[in-house]
Amino acid sequence: MAKRERYKNLTDQQLLDGMSACYHSSQNHYKNAIFNSDNFGLGIALFIISIEELVKANGIFHCYIGLTEQETIDIAFNSKDKHRTRLKMALGLSSAYELIEKLDFTSSIEQKVQNADFQLKVNSISDLVDPEWHAALFNQVQPLVQSEIQKVTSSSKEIETEFEQHTSWFLHAQNMKERGLYADLINNQWESPLSLEQDDYQTAREHAEPIIHQVSKPIQKMVEAPELERSVLRPMMKQFIEMSKTDDNKR
Repeated sequence: MAKRERYKNLTDQQLLDGMSACYHSSQNHYKNAIFNSDNFGLGIALFIISIEELVKANGIFHCYIGLTEQETIDIAFNSKDKHRTRLKMALGLSSAYELIEKLDFTSSIEQKVQNADFQLKVNSISDLVDPEWHAALFNQVQPLVQSEIQKVTSSSKEIETEFEQHTSWFLHAQNMKERGLYADLINNQWESPLSLEQDDYQTAREHAEPIIHQVSKPIQKMVEAPELERSVLRPMMKQFIEMSKTDDNKR
């Protein structure tokens, strides 16, 4: 199979397996980065690798819920400069998620949904896997979350500011990863992983922790859910993300 054909025509099980493998790899590297808190160079490299693996898991997750075509997996797995590409993708994810968390977007929506008196009820198990039932549910949910979505979409300046704050570190993270793993001659001076300091490690951790915790949540939910629950989660997650994008385009 040609290299660029590997990520096409994957079955649902193959997508789930790939998402799970990348997710657990990310978590393992992240835990080892925490464990190696006194080995600054290695710890920094592991934080960055954990971010890259999570970006791969996120790409497969979007394909698994039907939000994108399988060909898009190739961007994270097989780009010309795939390591820097993943870190640029991580930069966008990190900026967006941090703003959403700042606005308390998720908890606000959850509170509104919990307090709502829906006319639509679950009458049987079959309702949970019925596309028409999900469509009717989202028609009721959308007015409740519209104001919260507006907060995010109308805050373009805040998004820009958050993006700028992360840009420098993420765009240089590949170089930091290499410095954390290899000794090399840089500007006519030899540098080794031992030249990296605690402040460098702490900075890497401060950038890695939010994206690892935030982006991992829906992926972990999907990976660990039993089959029936996954069948419910997939269309719900897809519809919610699409609803957010549609609302954004209208503004």
